[in-house]
Amino acid sequence: MAQATQRASTPRVVVVDDDIDMRELIALTLRHRGFDVVAVADGTAAMATVVSDGVDALVTDLQMPGYDGVTLCRSLRALRTSPALPIVVFTGVGKNDARLEALRHMNDIRVLHKPMGLAQIAHTLMEMIPTAAPDSKSLRTVAHLSGMRASPTSPRVSTASLTRR
Repeated sequence: MAQATQRASTPRVVVVDDDIDMRELIALTLRHRGFDVVAVADGTAAMATVVSDGVDALVTDLQMPGYDGVTLCRSLRALRTSPALPIVVFTGVGKNDARLEALRHMNDIRVLHKPMGLAQIAHTLMEMIPTAAPDSKSLRTVAHLSGMRASPTSPRVSTASLTRR
């Protein structure tokens, strides 16, 4: 019962990306915004987490080796336990890419194009998950805590605009 109470106030999100820096930066941002985050490196691990642990949403990269974002979304939609799981897909492919067409026909999926602001991912999840409450922490604080700096000239973050300390 305590776990259900915690889950009601703290949405659980799986973050999936084969790029460890991007995965950890997104996870840190979401944790800082009040989400309970499980970060995994591939679609197979994401499926196992969704099936065994139950989650409130999923954030995934589109392009990953093996079990990619489209395959992951299709597999999740086929599960009886998660047909309406909110999913945020981020990608660097163009808006007319054929893989995005497959996602347009699935419910509760939002696509964000890189470079996107990390706060945009959190905001999108807050819109999609009814129990998610906004937090006032800034992207700059999140980037600082992760040991990286956002480019001072742009509020957007991409792996190209990050610098290690």
